[in-house]
Amino acid sequence: MLDGGLQLLRVWGFELLGRPTLPTSVGRFVLHREGLANRRVECRIEAEKIGRRGLRANLWFLDCEGHVIAEMTRVEMHVAQASHTPAPALEQTS
Repeated sequence: MLDGGLQLLRVWGFELLGRPTLPTSVGRFVLHREGLANRRVECRIEAEKIGRRGLRANLWFLDCEGHVIAEMTRVEMHVAQASHTPAPALEQTS
């Protein structure tokens, strides 16, 4: 559930910033109810830009009846830096 929320926030970050983002911090996580892992969960996001390279968001996870089961607040995402270091070549063995 949490990974799905962060993946959704990455899509939202791309929409807001035009580049891929990665999570850099989570202010708080609260689990309101346990035991819903096998049920459908809806994720709602409220996000705002912080500068040109980041965003801050709150995520709410709701059950099929609309009750909040978990929340992540003050989640920060920042533009992912492209690596300019080439990957090492693989050696072939005989």
